[in-house]
Amino acid sequence: MSNEKQQPKKTAAQRLSNLEDTLVGTLKALGAVDNEQSMIKEALSLLGAKLDAMTKLLQANNPQLTDAAMSNLMIEGKANKMSADTQQAVSNGVLVSTDVVTENCFVVGREVEDNGNVINPRIQFTVESAKEQFRARILGAKVLDRILVEEGKAKLELLEIYSINQPKAPEQSAPAQA
Repeated sequence: MSNEKQQPKKTAAQRLSNLEDTLVGTLKALGAVDNEQSMIKEALSLLGAKLDAMTKLLQANNPQLTDAAMSNLMIEGKANKMSADTQQAVSNGVLVSTDVVTENCFVVGREVEDNGNVINPRIQFTVESAKEQFRARILGAKVLDRILVEEGKAKLELLEIYSINQPKAPEQSAPAQA
């Protein structure tokens, strides 16, 4: 016999418990890696947008290669992408233009001050996702209405209102009879 002490054999329950502990640790580590990948992806996206803005300014021989000019182009690009995504949803029949905001609507607006100065050119959201207090203010509103979001802040001017079509379940055909 050797001098090594043999470990007592573990029961099935002990082995399962050890396996679960290892698996939980592994899943937490994978979650952290996934979170880091998302952050890196977002950072690369922002860097790409800034590079695109810089390229546009340089191609236009714009002497105003400033952070503000790049920021404005980046905001414009993001608003254009959001607009294109909305139009794609309309083309796909997911969104249908409507006149009045209801609980089942997708709303597009912009943030404006009382003097008409646009702070944010595009804000879009589902009414269902809005906070209850704000939802009460927006229900029944129409295009070009200005809604107070928060006292002392700019207002939301509605630009587009869409009803959200719920996807229909595929119709099942009756079994063929012989």
